[in-house]
Amino acid sequence: MKNFLLRSRTLGVFVFLFFGALPVAVASPLSLTYQGRILTSDGVPLEHNNVKFLFEIANPTGTCVIYRELVEGINMANSLGVFDVPIGLGGRQYPADPLYKLSDAFVNSVIHSCAGGATYTALDGDVRVLKVQFYDGTAWRQISPSNVIRSVPFSLTAHSASKLGSLGPNDFVQKNNVPAAGCLAGQVITFDGSNFSCVMDAAGAGGISDVQAGTGISVSGTTIKTVSVAFGSSAGTVAQGNDLRFSDARAPAGAAGGDLSGNYPHPLVSKIQTTPVSATAPSSAGQVLRFDGGTQYVPSFLNVADLRTATAAAQFPAVSCTAAQTLSYSSVTDQFSCVNISLSAVVSPGASGQVLTSNGTAWVSQAPPAGNTVSWVEKTSNYTASGGDHIFANTSGGPFTITLPANPSANDVVRIVDNSQSFNLNALTINPNGNRFSGGAAKDWIQSEQGRSLTLTYQNPTYGWVVTQIDSVTVPPLYTSWNPLDKASALVLSNSFRDVTSTGGSWNSVRGNSSKASGKWYFECKVVQVKSGTPEAMVGVASSAATLAGAYIGSSVAGRGYQVQGGFTYGATYTGSKPALTAGDVMGIAADFAAGTLSYYKNGVYQGQFSSLPAGDVFPAASIANDTVTKIQLLTGASQLVYGPPAGFTAWD
Repeated sequence: MKNFLLRSRTLGVFVFLFFGALPVAVASPLSLTYQGRILTSDGVPLEHNNVKFLFEIANPTGTCVIYRELVEGINMANSLGVFDVPIGLGGRQYPADPLYKLSDAFVNSVIHSCAGGATYTALDGDVRVLKVQFYDGTAWRQISPSNVIRSVPFSLTAHSASKLGSLGPNDFVQKNNVPAAGCLAGQVITFDGSNFSCVMDAAGAGGISDVQAGTGISVSGTTIKTVSVAFGSSAGTVAQGNDLRFSDARAPAGAAGGDLSGNYPHPLVSKIQTTPVSATAPSSAGQVLRFDGGTQYVPSFLNVADLRTATAAAQFPAVSCTAAQTLSYSSVTDQFSCVNISLSAVVSPGASGQVLTSNGTAWVSQAPPAGNTVSWVEKTSNYTASGGDHIFANTSGGPFTITLPANPSANDVVRIVDNSQSFNLNALTINPNGNRFSGGAAKDWIQSEQGRSLTLTYQNPTYGWVVTQIDSVTVPPLYTSWNPLDKASALVLSNSFRDVTSTGGSWNSVRGNSSKASGKWYFECKVVQVKSGTPEAMVGVASSAATLAGAYIGSSVAGRGYQVQGGFTYGATYTGSKPALTAGDVMGIAADFAAGTLSYYKNGVYQGQFSSLPAGDVFPAASIANDTVTKIQLLTGASQLVYGPPAGFTAWD
């Protein structure tokens, strides 16, 4: 153990220091112990409770700091200035490598990195310098001069002796692990994961000893072989990647298959989707390949009988039209039919360009009235109109915009009709093209009312386009719907009269547009949407004697109803304890006139029945009160029903 007596020039502090290596066993931590006593110049010991030590290990000249460590929290209270601090277990500040150990700073067989960025090449026998500072609670104090570490403790020497230079034990193979008998000539040592053994070199036994050239290949060299391939376009050569022939059309060869027959490069089309094609070639212009209805496609002319509807029905009559008949096309059936021409005889054909006009007693030929020509067109997508256009706006395939003329003349007219009854599903936008609507702003006008028919007349730049006629065009529904002429005025019908809603107020009712008095009939009422809380609505049947305005269908003996809150109503009597109806529920209603019963089915599940029906003809009916949200949809006809009629019943048509 070496003793040092140091004087601090700044504080006049006398410090007795004891420095030595901490003897450690092989498994002990690699650290040093720094011991000593700190006294002031007048002999007062340092007894601060949180002393810090900063250790730096440097090269012999002290110019290269190899290792730096900060030890904190040393409690020297009541220590009489004596301390015992380990070096190697504190907070290492340099180097940053987490695998670096204190003992590495004493190895003389490597090049060390310095904290300032330079390097230090250690020589055999080089010592190290220890620089120490301590914090006494008020300031950092430097212990000067630095301590010279002239010998390495045993544990550090053992660490250095465990390596050969920078190589450790795992970098070597023990001699007794190598086959004792030695290897034969041409053999090499190989490791199979467990043991070393001698094996023949692959090139020495069974390996390639020489290369013999074949067609298009040449070999040169003796110890190092060079293999070359001949490129070109003649036999015995290969093509390179930039061969210009690769851009040519290369004709295939061999037998064709699938719908083709014969051989490439000139196969024949013998089938279409595995159906044979006649070997007879077309003989005249205008012929097409036509399936003969049996086995193959044959060259043939098309005739009228070949024209078919989407359902494969003939489009033209099987027999010729008679005298005074003409062909008339129906878009409903997609067919032509013979119809009678009902014009009275015209004495004179008139002049060129004249038209037939009735004078009240007979048809006469005369020039068409000026300005009264009408051009009807159907549009399904964006369209710019001209003055005088009459437009069928079909929005069934999606919404679109009709743009009015940009520079209209006074009294120009454009008429627009919802011929597809679909404005309520896909709205039509009318763009004034920079002009006004009735003196207002020049902005788009959205049409969303089903069946709307508009006549727009241009007045002048001040008023722009003025609506001179507005009405609705209705198409009778295919099956029974709510009757727009048999309802309370507070109820609103939509969706081709299948849906009913209310504008609010007390109870109001609606009847369907067809009735039954005998048989077994079934229809459904779907709750499309329903008011939250306590909705007031009911579905059922009513006779023509039932009051519609200000009454519900179960308020008298003329009707029977099922309340959406869950219960039957009849004769102003309510019987609850039935399942409530929510949005999306379907109530099936079955009227058996022979048995005199009215049965209810919620989503196909039986809920009970009335044991009597109203007297006289019976109509589907619904009622709504104090509600502008609930919507009831009437479903009739087999194709519209969700659950279908019970056994023995027929869909209400």
